[in-house]
Amino acid sequence: MEEYLNCIPENETIGVLLSGGLDSALLLWVLGKFKKNHYVILTGIRHDDNFYNKQSAVDVVKWIINNTDISIIDHEFMTFANREEGRNLRGFYREQVTKNYNITKWVNGKTCNPDIDLGEGRDTTRDSRQNQIERNNIIQPFANIDKSQIAKWYKDYNLMDNLYPLTISCESKNPPRPCGECWWCKEREWAFGKL
Repeated sequence: MEEYLNCIPENETIGVLLSGGLDSALLLWVLGKFKKNHYVILTGIRHDDNFYNKQSAVDVVKWIINNTDISIIDHEFMTFANREEGRNLRGFYREQVTKNYNITKWVNGKTCNPDIDLGEGRDTTRDSRQNQIERNNIIQPFANIDKSQIAKWYKDYNLMDNLYPLTISCESKNPPRPCGECWWCKEREWAFGKL
């Protein structure tokens, strides 16, 4: 796994885009284990999901702080009405946090889609396995692997009983969660064999 981190500098202030999902949680854990930086975390929260992922992101960060040597300066939250507004505002929020903390680079846990069709809701921007590792000052070390590799790492590093249960993938606006019907639930089940 460490070879995926070669693109991330050390001894700098790095911004981490943390959704509270499997990929970004694993990335933050890996950074805490293998990269000596100071980190500022930014989590986006949709109003229409009743802040479902906020608690997950908070729990993930707490667990990682307690189980790595990570140096976290702050955990910022951006709120928006829906996914479209979030896409439109995320650059603005990132720019503000970059200025406030003198961030040199951003990282996120973006992975590519599986090679099979899991149904409606697929984010087609994740279809290519030739995604850029760095784009618009954001490093995406997992951009060319899919969630099956993420699942392998969760198992290899014994994270299934502790970090895995803290993460969320479900995009449903209503309980029960996980819904098992949205794209993100289906992708999680495809890779891990469970929700």
